[in-house]
Amino acid sequence: MLESLAQVKVAERIVKPLGVVYLHNKIFHVNHKLEGEKVELWETLKRLEIQKERVV
Repeated sequence: MLESLAQVKVAERIVKPLGVVYLHNKIFHVNHKLEGEKVELWETLKRLEIQKERVV
């Protein structure tokens, strides 16, 4: 439960063609249907999460 509190927003990015998101010279792939959409990148204890819309 406390793990959900251990997260920090890293950046916001626009999804490039073919579902590509760039962060710190690394390429991440998301659903290509999100092309042109703004997504948020969140660092958690376990991984980097990419979310279209943050729900609090």
